[in-house]
Amino acid sequence: MGHHYLPQHYLLGFADGVRVWGHDVRARRSFRTQVKSLANETVMYTEELEKHLANVVEGPAQDVIDRARKRLKLRDEDREVLAAYIIAMWQRVPAGRKRVAGYIPSLAETIKMQVVQQLDAIAASEPDLAESATRRKEEVGRIISAYKEDPPDYFWHHTLKSGATPRTVQGLLSMNWHFLVSPGESFITCDNPTFFFRSVGIAAHESELSFPLSSEVCFWANRANSERPQYFTTDRSIVLELNRRSAHNTQRFIYTREEAPWVLSFAAKKHPLHRLL
Repeated sequence: MGHHYLPQHYLLGFADGVRVWGHDVRARRSFRTQVKSLANETVMYTEELEKHLANVVEGPAQDVIDRARKRLKLRDEDREVLAAYIIAMWQRVPAGRKRVAGYIPSLAETIKMQVVQQLDAIAASEPDLAESATRRKEEVGRIISAYKEDPPDYFWHHTLKSGATPRTVQGLLSMNWHFLVSPGESFITCDNPTFFFRSVGIAAHESELSFPLSSEVCFWANRANSERPQYFTTDRSIVLELNRRSAHNTQRFIYTREEAPWVLSFAAKKHPLHRLL
């Protein structure tokens, strides 16, 4: 079995006992299996990194998530733990790896230009080193090309080990926190469960962030002035909108407690996304 990019404790919130429905939107098939068999890839993390995520991120958050699932009031320390967890869930999934890999080509090209400029300066000031500088430039070009074609996971792993920055955690903590309780319809989740509008981030007045915690409870943060309680029952249209966000974020897999034969066609649609405010 590989490394779990979604913790098993998280997926249990969407399971019937220890079994959950997985929906592969790429292969267009649905299947029921055990939580331990889902959301994992071989050699996704190093063993050291997996232990770090389990002990530093997942472990402390389990009790907090259980409190939220039971609709219990969160303490200040609970909020800090959950904020770090939600941000880590944005970083640690396949979409997070893809996002970091997307930054590497431009970064590698910048480094290449800097090294080439330095080598050119050396060759200009010391002509006897010009031939050596040319060889070094060719070597640098090969290394940079390899990094651009197949970005190593090292950089992604480094961000996961470093964890969420204090600024990002504080940004999430400064939002208004609510937990939406389903009136009957179930929340779904996916292999990329942390949702926010990328065009505005989480610092703008119109920012929102949502994160399904179970089939019955979904975390929702915003910056609007609201007298709403920490937990409140929402209506069917809001559940549908939050499920659209999960479908939009999906890279390949959606997870549900029930069989949900509608999920594959639902995920295939290009849904317009709306703010809840």
